[in-house]
Amino acid sequence: MKEVEKGYECGISLENFSDIKVSDVMEFFTVEKTVRKLVAEN
Repeated sequence: MKEVEKGYECGISLENFSDIKVSDVMEFFTVEKTVRKLVAEN
């Protein structure tokens, strides 16, 4: 699933890893690409 609507719950599984404990911390990152614009000076 790519997205879960607000107010709903979902589960998660990690490929090749099944030893998740209650105190474990998971970090998630988002990579955003932006187009650079070239501005000519007069």
